[in-house]
Amino acid sequence: MSGRALYLASTPMIALAAAGADCPFETIHRLPGRHTEHTLGVGDDRHGVGDFLRRMRVKRDLRRQTLAAFRRIDGEFAPDSVWVGNDRKVETQYALHLASQRVSGRPGRYLDDGLYSYLGDVRQRPLIRRVDWLVKRISYGRWWHRAEQAGTSPWIAESWFAFPDQAIDQDPRRLHHALPAAWFTGRPFLRLSILAANQFGVDRAGLRRCSSVRRRCSRRTHRHQVPPARNAG
Repeated sequence: MSGRALYLASTPMIALAAAGADCPFETIHRLPGRHTEHTLGVGDDRHGVGDFLRRMRVKRDLRRQTLAAFRRIDGEFAPDSVWVGNDRKVETQYALHLASQRVSGRPGRYLDDGLYSYLGDVRQRPLIRRVDWLVKRISYGRWWHRAEQAGTSPWIAESWFAFPDQAIDQDPRRLHHALPAAWFTGRPFLRLSILAANQFGVDRAGLRRCSSVRRRCSRRTHRHQVPPARNAG
């Protein structure tokens, strides 16, 4: 991959895929988000009107901090491409918008984020969609776009899927690629996977109870016995 790439890791899966694609990173930034929200004493278990208004105020302030961080990153790092797993969020769209003002062509690259790539967002309701569009367009201006399907916002030029033929998005205006298996088989990726499993409390010993796992390889589905979990070396 040529040029400078900015990866927005909205999920652990995207972080792992990004590491396999272009590791090591030059810099890593931890942006304000849900982890910051909880440190400010805003809990989802509080349901009063005052608690709701406080959550909204904190979320608004955190979003402002995140957008300011993207402006700083874009000015200092000046990425040629922006890799995202969710291009429908305000924050990721802003990063794509900033890059599009500097580079020729569309800077967006979509990395498969899992089920949404193949099932879509079945929870969407027409009234909520219209209200959401109106509020965000008034709040952020014309650069914000509503994307009905992840990976289909106007900035995305290429998409990388585990199963390209089964993805909902088949628009010929975007290039579709299969995620290279080499991204997930190298030792750096495997070490990072172990660290992530430990960090997120994955029950590795419990995996022994799985009879098999499946993976796609050479257009065939192969069954593999799950090896016993071992401690990280």
